[in-house]
Amino acid sequence: MLKEEPARKGFLARNQYTKLAEECGKIGPWLAAMFEIAVTYGWRKCELKMKVEQIDLNERTIRLYKKKNGAGRVVVMTQRVYDLISQ
Repeated sequence: MLKEEPARKGFLARNQYTKLAEECGKIGPWLAAMFEIAVTYGWRKCELKMKVEQIDLNERTIRLYKKKNGAGRVVVMTQRVYDLISQ
């Protein structure tokens, strides 16, 4: 049988998301962008160790080279993620 990863837990309620987004924005736009990416795409902390080369503002995509399952992927930025990253 294939190894099954544990289910994710610890999702944010709307009021928790709002408060955390505000606090991240106070620290800096870079943290607000990382928080928004993590929440939008459900990425883990280890997946947020990105390099500039992974972000394509022209195509509005972010490439994740290696995931927990060993495969990479490309996601399309939401308007909010794009706005935060392109600041």
